[in-house]
This record gives sequence, C-alpha cells and structure tokens, in this order.
Amino acid sequence: MSADITDMFRLHGRTALVTGASSGLGRHFALTLARHDIRVNAMLPGYIATDFNREWIASEASERVRTRIPSRRFGKPEDLDGALLLLASAAGAHITGAALAVDGGHLLKFI
Repeated sequence: MSADITDMFRLHGRTALVTGASSGLGRHFALTLARHDIRVNAMLPGYIATDFNREWIASEASERVRTRIPSRRFGKPEDLDGALLLLASAAGAHITGAALAVDGGHLLKFI
C-alpha cells in the first residue's frame, strides 16, 4: 500500500471522526439549549478549494477525489455563504440541531 493511499485513509478516518463528533455534540447542545431560545446547528463543508490547499487541488490525487463528488467540483469559500446566512439569520429561526452538508453531494455517496 502506498503512502498516498495510507494517508488518504488516515485523512478520511479523521474526517469521519470530526464530522461525527461535531454533529453529535451539536445535537446534544441543540437539545439542551433549545428551551433557552438558543439554536445550535452544524455545517459540514466538503472539499473547499483555498490558497491553503492549492497544491493538493492541482494534484492527480485531488482529481480522483473530485470525480467522486456528485457535482464534480470542489467548493469555493463563497459556496458556504448561503448556508451560514440561513443558519445565522431570522430565516433559520426554527432550525436547530441540523447538520447541513455543503459538499456538492459528497456525503450522499456514503449513505
């Protein structure tokens, strides 16, 4: 097994751990704080192309990942804006305990 594949599995394991933990923690706080009119939601961003990961985005490995995303593209930072505005505004006043995936459909591949 190559180092690239090993690193990929290690990354997916960490991602799954963090995603599951943040969703579970978010649900716990949503249940606990809803009676105080405090909303708690989680946003689950997919692969987002940024300056930080520019080299990886240009790599062959990222192309293999990109083709597994139903939208066939990596997100842009501004793709998160609508979800953030919804969850933080009065438009989302009755949304609590939600985990909103902003990932081009990537999580659907694992359901």
